[in-house]
Amino acid sequence: MLTDALAQLIAGGLAVPLCQFLKKALKLEGVGMLWAAVLVSLVLSIAASTLTGMTGFLDLIRDPSQLLTGTGVVFATAQVLFRSIKEKMNLSMPVQG
Repeated sequence: MLTDALAQLIAGGLAVPLCQFLKKALKLEGVGMLWAAVLVSLVLSIAASTLTGMTGFLDLIRDPSQLLTGTGVVFATAQVLFRSIKEKMNLSMPVQG
């Protein structure tokens, strides 16, 4: 269980540069970028869970709570990391409102 949680946290760290790459490559902003971040978090969560051997892909489909929990951990970790480094790396976030 600890290995899976650690893998999810590491995946959250990997999500930040991956999302920045997608943002620049696809010129995404706003809601489109939000959905891209969710999709990246979902894919990285599935990869982390299956690579650690804690659960298989079919187990994630049978029990969506594991899938949602892992995706939430990856997404939240990526958000915390992104917000903590955005000023240092001069990353821009679109202003809502």
